[in-house]
Amino acid sequence: PQLLFVGVEASNDHRSETQFDGWMKTMKSIVDVYSWSPLAQHANEGLLALSDIAMKVHGMSGDHAADQKKLHSLMEKWKFYATISHLGNTAIQAMDDDQLSRMIQEKVLAEIHTLGGDLAWECLSDEEKAMHQSIVVGEINKTLGQDLFHLLPMEKQKEFTDFFTGGCCMHKDLNCVRIAAKMMEALYDDALEIPPPILLPNKDNNAIIEDPDLVCSDACQHAEQESAHGAVKLTSLGGSICNHKDSKKGAQDEFKYYFHSVLGYVVNYPDTSNTRYGSHC
Repeated sequence: PQLLFVGVEASNDHRSETQFDGWMKTMKSIVDVYSWSPLAQHANEGLLALSDIAMKVHGMSGDHAADQKKLHSLMEKWKFYATISHLGNTAIQAMDDDQLSRMIQEKVLAEIHTLGGDLAWECLSDEEKAMHQSIVVGEINKTLGQDLFHLLPMEKQKEFTDFFTGGCCMHKDLNCVRIAAKMMEALYDDALEIPPPILLPNKDNNAIIEDPDLVCSDACQHAEQESAHGAVKLTSLGGSICNHKDSKKGAQDEFKYYFHSVLGYVVNYPDTSNTRYGSHC
């Protein structure tokens, strides 16, 4: 299979509708470039339309954020309605001119009746009349497209409407690391029967644990349960000191200067101060 690059486009914000509009703009640009190219002029296959692209779209990839899930839903709906439009155009092209003219005339007369009759129609500007006529043609296209779609075999309908969503595997890897760390903690009590790594409580919990008046109390047990131990906790504490996410805190500059003086080049402490599954592996 051939892998093609669409491009990298910046979005003004993270709203799903904004990202969807960006996709539409990008695909409209592809349609325009192709339609004006010599390749399209010599292909004799008609101009490219957005619905032609929609027929070839069968899924999207993204992370598991809510805006991406909504974006995928918007793209799936667009694909379906664009497919109906494509089928409607196919049905219209298969009709003879007289049949199509009669259908349009009937729909226009119904639209005139809805607007209030001939007098109301004549009061409209040419632009307004053209707009209503365009709406009528769109409704005809939609109706014919839906009728043709329901006449297709289920396999063909599925082929037209299949839309797959691919998610980011980063969070899956993160979950694997978190679960593996918990399983290793459980081994100390269940299988190894040896003391676990030392507890690394924060200042508040440490004060409760070290208080001789609170030994074996509910407060002490709660402080111990809320405190962590092990490699992940240790590297997280190291990150809060040697590579703090707030550049005004921590000792990241001293860490870099030290390793530069020893090794001759700068070493950055892993970014464990942020949520990164790779930092603790």
